[in-house]
Amino acid sequence: MTAGRKRERPVLTTRVAGKTCVMARDDPSTQELRLEQLRRSDDEREAAQRSDSPSAARAHARRAERADYLSEKLAEREVAEREGNG
Repeated sequence: MTAGRKRERPVLTTRVAGKTCVMARDDPSTQELRLEQLRRSDDEREAAQRSDSPSAARAHARRAERADYLSEKLAEREVAEREGNG
């Protein structure tokens, strides 16, 4: 950590399927998870538009669809959490 820079949460790093994943030690809220999926969806759609090959564009589009699906499921979870706590 550099001087003057403060992290909001301590993080853990791990490798999953050959990729480095960074996770907060504190569990993120359902809303935070949903927002992350929405960001991923937007990023993947942009990457699909910039892709040089049709196969890369399809892969990015599929990742965007997956992120949309996860976002929808997290929205359902948010509703269930509110109803359970209400």
